[in-house]
Amino acid sequence: MAICPTMLVAQEHGKAKLTANNFTEVVNEAAEISGARLVGLVQFGPLPKNSISVSAHIPKGWSGATACLSVLSVDGFYQSQGSYNVSEDWAGGSIVLDYPTKNPKHVRTIQSGEIAPLLTLGPCGDGRDDSSLVFWGEQSEENVALLLNTSRSEETFVYFPNNPDIADVSCDVVEFDNRTAFDTVCVLPKSVMSIAPLVAGTVSFKRGEMGREVEFKLHLSEE
Repeated sequence: MAICPTMLVAQEHGKAKLTANNFTEVVNEAAEISGARLVGLVQFGPLPKNSISVSAHIPKGWSGATACLSVLSVDGFYQSQGSYNVSEDWAGGSIVLDYPTKNPKHVRTIQSGEIAPLLTLGPCGDGRDDSSLVFWGEQSEENVALLLNTSRSEETFVYFPNNPDIADVSCDVVEFDNRTAFDTVCVLPKSVMSIAPLVAGTVSFKRGEMGREVEFKLHLSEE
């Protein structure tokens, strides 16, 4: 599925907002999985009553570029995808992302940790090696989570190659029976939140064998 609606920049109550036209989402009876390793970079917070609140940190370096928001449930049954045009004069910071779901009741039934929002640089369908933090719900003090598809690996670790003084993170298996879309959650330590951008690598082990190492550039704070 490739859904890339045109996005406009509007002003609402004095605050910039990225607004979606022709927003599309899909609720499937069977999972359609891309196979990407990085599925979500998110901080969860409480959802407003009867609605969905989505915002994101967009770095200044993305000004004039296109960004893609993808959202995927852990079982792969729910997914959406769309492109946002970032204005040329964007100075960096947090911004509201329009998410006009036609299935708010269904989306609200998907618990935190069972839904993976990811904002990446470039049009939908490009790589996921440059990603920025999404706030699903109201911004909170919760830890930021990396959500990964490791093909049911038994152990996964996150390391920080440019910051060897920061200890590796041991990740956890997602506690959900049908974890088709993603299976692992890695909680990032508070000590990395001020690093801009942050380079994070992941490596997984399955039946004692080490898989390939994959690195991502993450934008978590002002740059």
